[in-house]
Amino acid sequence: MPRSRPARRLRPLQPVRPSLMPLLPLLAALHAASAAAQTPQAAQPVFQLGEVDVQAPAVSKPAPGGTSSNVVTQQQMLDRGALNVGEALGDLPGVTPVTLGQRGETQVNIRGFDSRQITLNIDGIPIYVPYDGNVDLSRLLTPGLSEIVVTKGLGSLMYGPNNMGGSINLITQAPSKKLEGSITGGLTANQHRLYGNDLSVQLGSRIDSRWYVQGGVASANRDGFPLSTAFKPVAAQPGGDRLNAASHDINANLKVGFTPNATDDYALGLYTVNSDKDSPPYTGNTKVTGQPVRYWQWPQWNKQSY
Repeated sequence: MPRSRPARRLRPLQPVRPSLMPLLPLLAALHAASAAAQTPQAAQPVFQLGEVDVQAPAVSKPAPGGTSSNVVTQQQMLDRGALNVGEALGDLPGVTPVTLGQRGETQVNIRGFDSRQITLNIDGIPIYVPYDGNVDLSRLLTPGLSEIVVTKGLGSLMYGPNNMGGSINLITQAPSKKLEGSITGGLTANQHRLYGNDLSVQLGSRIDSRWYVQGGVASANRDGFPLSTAFKPVAAQPGGDRLNAASHDINANLKVGFTPNATDDYALGLYTVNSDKDSPPYTGNTKVTGQPVRYWQWPQWNKQSY
């Protein structure tokens, strides 16, 4: 049988010990001080610095990628003389073009993120290399592009992986008239010789209210470039023209589109890049850095996107 526990007797309250009586006034004073501290005091005078208030009208048409995006239009590319994507992105805020590596590739950093955390797309289709994310932007020519949209920060998951730093979306042209086209060209030279040329032919047609077709070819050829007269020749690079610095690029695009209404656009596109390029040799002090002298060449630098 369980044993019953004896009932506990409540002890009566004990009076305050005489030894604690002198502390009662001190406790009362502390309570009064705490209550006074909680009472709101009058605002103290503070020195006010001057303020600059800048106001501007709202943007009527936001960028396609949101407020953290920049758009480089076709007219801006022409005004800047930007022949490739690397040159077109050089003036955007938060975007830093860099040329690095033994392959001499042109890349961009967006707010500190390098090309491994940035996606590169043509009409929303990823074309970057998934392994290391490095694509030479100098091989992608601007003729045939209507605009370049640069989104900074984490973008849409529809662009695929490696999108933490942002995305670069190359938007190809689409015709708006029954028949339209353009032919552009240029030369690069100094007072001594011709160093390069570029040519582009773009043609498009809005067949009817629903169907359209757009295509074009662009080429750029470079045969090195002249060095500054202040350059001090070294064993791997004498004065005059830069050695092993030629490049030849051909970009072609074709797009067939169907627009059933004012909001939808379905398109089949093909974008090809056929290039060959050289990598100039190192011109520093090889005895100090230990950098070997290389004359690398890439006879095939090809890419297709569809």
